[in-house]
Amino acid sequence: MRTVSASIVVLAGALILSIGSMVSHGDTQATLQLIGGAVGGYGLVVWHTEMRKPAGGSSHEPRT
Repeated sequence: MRTVSASIVVLAGALILSIGSMVSHGDTQATLQLIGGAVGGYGLVVWHTEMRKPAGGSSHEPRT
């Protein structure tokens, strides 16, 4: 489920980045693009980390 949440964060970052491209004021445009890139990058890192984890409920895990 965390991979879905991370994917939503990546989508939000992409939206902020693309909206920043449509803003005409230079400083605001750069700020929005920086924030969008940071949010999207963070989402990609979390998504990649979650995808590398083994799936839960594996039969190979020892029982406690």
